[in-house]
Amino acid sequence: MFDRRVPAILPNMSPFVIGNPVVERASHPVVVEVADAGNRKNIKTLLEAFAMVRNVIESVELRLLGPGLEDDSPLASWARDANLDGGVTFLGICNRTDTINELSYAWVHAHAALEESFGNTLVEAMELGTPVLGGQSSGAVPWVLNGGGAGRLTDVASPDSLSADLVDLLSRPDELTRLSRSGTEHVRSAFGPATVAKLHIRAYELMIESHRGVSL
Repeated sequence: MFDRRVPAILPNMSPFVIGNPVVERASHPVVVEVADAGNRKNIKTLLEAFAMVRNVIESVELRLLGPGLEDDSPLASWARDANLDGGVTFLGICNRTDTINELSYAWVHAHAALEESFGNTLVEAMELGTPVLGGQSSGAVPWVLNGGGAGRLTDVASPDSLSADLVDLLSRPDELTRLSRSGTEHVRSAFGPATVAKLHIRAYELMIESHRGVSL
């Protein structure tokens, strides 16, 4: 922990063998999140923000996937008690095929997590051409989204900021198209198998070079 050198960053490889989704993009605004019910995933804030979005775009739908996000979960009960369940579908744990189809179906992947070490669903959404909205201070999220060049960054801790950016994105087809293209281009260039393999090879080369002549 006392090594102050800038470390080499070796990202997860983009799983671009996810196959072709069997669904088309929704005809109405759909937001999807793949997470869990833990506090760091920030789903309650997303639900508060989504209620604000519904006040502006009545046809919008939020679909929540992951453990603890089932329709009979405590979090779903909390949402109903707080009157924050309008337009929300709690899907819970889904298999990989269904998850990919949900990401492909959505207009926006709203990643509300307060922190991430990487964020695989960001990469998967970008591969599918689904625009991503993520936290501007959420760990690796800004880096994965190329500083905002491959996705929209916002203050996910603020329902006001989160809802405002969702409304803006869902109301601007041109911006959704731009983010779809830039996200796909970025994920293929930065996280594709060839790129990540080269980064690993280079890291090993540097490690070997720095230990030449050192007896182990």
